[in-house]
Amino acid sequence: QAVAYAHSRGILHRDLKPQNVILGPFGEVQVLDWGLAKLVGQADDGADASGVSVTAHAAAGETMPGAVVGTPGYLSPEQAAGSADARSDVYGLGAILFEILTGQPPHRGTSLAEVLKATRLPVAPRALVIDPTVPRALDAVSAKALAPDPVDRYASAAELAEDVQRFLADEPVSAWREPMTVRARRWIGRHRALVGTTSAAATAIAIILAVATVLLRSAYARESAARAQADRHAEEARAERDRATANFQLARRAVNQYLDRVTESQELKARGLERLRRDLLRTAVDFQQELIRQHGDDPGIRAERGRAFWQLGTITRDLGNPAEAIALLHSAREIQEGLAREQPSEAVHREDLARTWNQLGNVAADAGRLTEAEEFYDRALAARRELIASQPDRTDLRSELAGTHNNLANLYRLTGRWDRAEISYAAAVDAYAPLVEAAPNEVKYRHGLAQTLNNLGALQADTARPELALKTHDRAAGHWAALVRLGPDVPDYSLGQAGGHLNRGLALQAAGRTAEAESANRAAITQLEALADGHPRVGDYRLALAKAWGNLGVVLAGTRRADAKDSRQKALGILKRLTDENPGVLEYRRALAGAHGNLGTLLADDPAERKAAKDALDQSLAMREELAKAHADVPEVRAELADALNNLGSAEVIAPAAALGFAKRSLEVRHGLAARFSNVPEYAAAEARAQTNIGALCVALGQADQAWRAFDAARDTWARLTAEFPAVVEYRHDFAAHHLNRGILAQATGRPDVAEAEYGAARQLWADLSRERPEAPRYREQLARVASLLAPIHREKGRDPAHLDAAEASYREAISAWEDLTKAHPDVARYAIALGGAYYGLGSLTGLNRFKPADALPWYDKAVAVLRPVADRDGADSPAGRQLHMALFGRAVAFGLLKRHEESLHAWDDALEAATGASRTNTATARRNSLAAYADHLASVARGGNPGEAIERAKVFDREKDLPGPAALAVARLYAIAAATAPKETAQRYINRGAEWLDAARKAGAFTDPAARKRLTEDRDLEPLRRTEAYRRAVGMVRKPD
Repeated sequence: QAVAYAHSRGILHRDLKPQNVILGPFGEVQVLDWGLAKLVGQADDGADASGVSVTAHAAAGETMPGAVVGTPGYLSPEQAAGSADARSDVYGLGAILFEILTGQPPHRGTSLAEVLKATRLPVAPRALVIDPTVPRALDAVSAKALAPDPVDRYASAAELAEDVQRFLADEPVSAWREPMTVRARRWIGRHRALVGTTSAAATAIAIILAVATVLLRSAYARESAARAQADRHAEEARAERDRATANFQLARRAVNQYLDRVTESQELKARGLERLRRDLLRTAVDFQQELIRQHGDDPGIRAERGRAFWQLGTITRDLGNPAEAIALLHSAREIQEGLAREQPSEAVHREDLARTWNQLGNVAADAGRLTEAEEFYDRALAARRELIASQPDRTDLRSELAGTHNNLANLYRLTGRWDRAEISYAAAVDAYAPLVEAAPNEVKYRHGLAQTLNNLGALQADTARPELALKTHDRAAGHWAALVRLGPDVPDYSLGQAGGHLNRGLALQAAGRTAEAESANRAAITQLEALADGHPRVGDYRLALAKAWGNLGVVLAGTRRADAKDSRQKALGILKRLTDENPGVLEYRRALAGAHGNLGTLLADDPAERKAAKDALDQSLAMREELAKAHADVPEVRAELADALNNLGSAEVIAPAAALGFAKRSLEVRHGLAARFSNVPEYAAAEARAQTNIGALCVALGQADQAWRAFDAARDTWARLTAEFPAVVEYRHDFAAHHLNRGILAQATGRPDVAEAEYGAARQLWADLSRERPEAPRYREQLARVASLLAPIHREKGRDPAHLDAAEASYREAISAWEDLTKAHPDVARYAIALGGAYYGLGSLTGLNRFKPADALPWYDKAVAVLRPVADRDGADSPAGRQLHMALFGRAVAFGLLKRHEESLHAWDDALEAATGASRTNTATARRNSLAAYADHLASVARGGNPGEAIERAKVFDREKDLPGPAALAVARLYAIAAATAPKETAQRYINRGAEWLDAARKAGAFTDPAARKRLTEDRDLEPLRRTEAYRRAVGMVRKPD
């Protein structure tokens, strides 16, 4: 039945023999040693079409090395020829039954060649030939299972099990047609009360006793014999007890080997096989518990009992039961502490105790009991340092010390003590490095070093030291490459190498080197695609691949939005398929919910995709809510729910009032986490970020009082966190951003002095960070942003030269910073947009506040030059497009102020082309007003003696539709002035054109006011038009409407 279950999960055992079958603590049969198992349809690694390839000394009962797996004497003919399917395992089960019935394997010989020759015989071996007392039904069952041709065997292990069960129930078996006499005896037996023990029962006892001859049963039996001997002969008892202890150790060793095979098997890590893997681990738990129970308090094996408790705790942790695991590990600790006190000269007891302290730290950290975890790690460190001091040449002890340093560093990082985390990571590196140097081919040490360097590099990147992080990741990369060379068939090494590429990509992105970051992420994707394709049942490889695509999407979001969208959609597709195949795996569902959210936040930046963005964010939230309900005890799941709520509370896909509701729900979740896990500062930081987000939404809604309350609550948290955890630069950065938001609120509510003070506080924090972390561009970016915000405050204070000088200084400071950033990172669009904005601001200050439009034009031109390429790519309604429109608008105004009207008109055309929405209406109005000024200017030109030139330039108005009344009147005036000095025929043509424009002015409403009509009669320039019908209509429009 166990083999049938494995077959139902797509797994073949391929090495079934009596040594791999034992009795569990309650008499149940357990199948061991799945180390040679494979998935159905998977190619045999190194399989050779030529058939068997084994060493000459292999004999029956020993697993064969080489291309073909299995044990001579028990493997089927087709498996010996290099192929196997489920019926090959049926053959192995038949071989076990044969040995139960006869006491020997079905095929024997004095050499490997003889065994294999017997295996290939065309007739199945018969148990009755060896032992005539074997029941004929069981002989037939065994023979059918051992049929040389797979077609003649049972079709499945389940069918074989059913036939054995029929025999045990005294029913006919399918493999043997019973004679009438047997059927008659069965009928009599079923109708005779209390006949006695049936043959079926006797056979069942025989089977159980035979199976019980395997490893653990023999170990128990020998130990029981030793105990009996001890009561009779003290001297012999000591020797027997030593042998019993050895047997106990042998049994534990067998269980541990079994456990190693289960825990290290890559295929059993496939999510589809999670249930099987857990069942196999629970089997190991049962074995360990039975071993402990069998030996009671025997002082001779207390150390082994302690190790058994340690192993039980470790397995239980893997099964997801931290509370039970801690209790088991404490049982181990109590035994080991007692032994260490009683036998201080025996270092092995202190080694066991140090190992237990370390594992207690791991499990306590899993359970969120971080204070206890730190205490356990500290005890493990102290114990291991003491052991190394007395045994300095023990490399295994040094490796274990490095592991504890790494564990403690992870804990420090989680609890916000990043400076101490870095020290501990460095200590782990220092412990591993000489071990690797001394034994370069020892993968255990190199693997530990590579993982620790990955952790250290990630910490350095998170503390805004990307260049240092890159050096650390480069060092790790060398070790990952060596591991892949040393173990090309170990997938975890390739997985670690891909993780190194991803970590390097994050560091490159933090350094602003986006092109290189993209290359690093694509290298990881290539490697992970190969892993996922080579191990399709190991879902974690596809999970890692999806995360890599997601990381690439983050890298590309600021430069190539369409490619970023494609990357995030690829991540989403992978996770959808993975979750469909494994609906019960929490990690996959969490990742899928995150992928929906990531896509939604990207799409939210594009007005054309707001609906798709909201759909993605809604889907993410629905999944997060479902997961939080099902896994309320997992804090990370609650935190991710808060993230999903916050996404809807900050994205521009819903109205601010609705967004505020989501933001408040996010804050509620984060507050609960911060209160429950007060020793995890990141939860408090997340709560402060949520309060800041609520404040920003209240600003958008005009709720200034509520905004200040939210900001004040966040300020207190940031002040505490930055004081308690100064090494966490992210908290200082967030505190500066908080001051920035307060400044924006103060500026919006007419409190410029408060705004200036808040901006100053933000500037100081970012200046300190920029000085400490000069390689991180984000702080220089924020300093430039503060300068850009300070400039308008100085402008708004009035026309006093000192204020204008301060504003100009701020603009120039921002321009200098943005120019440096844009030059260093030309593909980062937000830098170009911000630079264009600063250029525009200084142009506006120069032209409108200092009244120097000619000096303003170069700044507007610079703004247009830097913004247009980004706007052309992202669209008119993008941030770049809107900023470009402002620069073009300012440029057109400057030309108008300079009375360079033709250039102004062309500039207004450019501005109108770049405008969208309400800005288009405003731009069109400003353009029409500029036309009136141009017409007045041309009238002045004509009046000055150049009517021909003025008329020629006025042709531009012929292309205009719906010219405003004042502009049309100005054109009419121009033609009237020209007519006054022109030859008669030309003059009449000018009069006719002037009358048309005068009529256009009337229709545009220029003369609805009596005062306007009065001015019309007093306008001497219009004298040539007075005799026209258009003039009379204009003057008498009220009395005689059209």
